[in-house]
Amino acid sequence: VRQEHAVRGADARTFEAMRHPMYETGPCAGRRVEYGRDHKHVFHQWKLIHGADPQTYTFLDAHYARDKVAVYAFAKRLTTRTDDFQTLGAGYATDGRHHFYQDIVIKGRGFELLGGAAHGGRGYARTRQHVYHHGQVVRHADAGTFELFKPEVGITRDKRAVYFNDQ
Repeated sequence: VRQEHAVRGADARTFEAMRHPMYETGPCAGRRVEYGRDHKHVFHQWKLIHGADPQTYTFLDAHYARDKVAVYAFAKRLTTRTDDFQTLGAGYATDGRHHFYQDIVIKGRGFELLGGAAHGGRGYARTRQHVYHHGQVVRHADAGTFELFKPEVGITRDKRAVYFNDQ
């Protein structure tokens, strides 16, 4: 089903599509456009990215973009700590003070990406209080003892339980 939305506030005369590098490979190359800009604004889908500078807005990777003053994920401004911002892998990133999974702010101290090089792409991370999978809390998981047991088939565990696909 195709949805159509008006891009409110866009200047039709100066509007242009912004090609995200993630969508420029594979069988659908050149067909998917989620970003655009005019002389004053940057848009994700039909939403205005508040404060984004259209002249300096560039993509960092599949999840993050930046301009001269901030870092963004989708239509959300994450941080103004652009010099300290770095991607960590599997969609996670940090600005040195906060951690993110795309446009989700990860709460808590002691952030750790789980799995190292071998399983880092599985999307698991933890803080002292919570375990996260793709930015979502794994309910009932014990952060201190949680481990990737057989993540390639969706199996993880802690001192209390074995989880299959986070259940």
